Amino acid sequence: MTDYNAQLMFPRQQTSVGPIGQFFHKLFYDKTLRGQARSQESLLSIEGEVRLMATISKSDLKKLRKRRARLKKKKMVCPFTSGGVIPRPVYVDYKDMKTLKGLIDREGRILPRRRTGTSALYQRAVRTAVLRARFIGLLPYVSDD
Repeated sequence: MTDYNAQLMFPRQQTSVGPIGQFFHKLFYDKTLRGQARSQESLLSIEGEVRLMATISKSDLKKLRKRRARLKKKKMVCPFTSGGVIPRPVYVDYKDMKTLKGLIDREGRILPRRRTGTSALYQRAVRTAVLRARFIGLLPYVSDD
């Protein structure tokens, strides 16, 4: 099939299908113009996929990604308890900067339990350790920015 015949048979349509649709559109026409044999049914199925993907808006796509991420989310475990056993006494060393920096954000705020996975008992111990480290001057109260 020559290029001229291919253009007559499959004229390029200017549609606003978004970047995903444009990708499939380009893939569809480039393979056709290269002379690769495709049946009319397979061409229609590809075009149908392009139209289907064009109906998904950016906000819908974002919602789908969030839902998938929520389903994949692993259950967090407390970094201070080993095997679910709470060692006594409950203590977080205020001089251990490596641990404490992992439990505060860039602005110097203590991260919540839902972000770190720390148990409630140890979250209180982390709070006192961070307060002590700030008071001594090992940690800043606010960021330098």
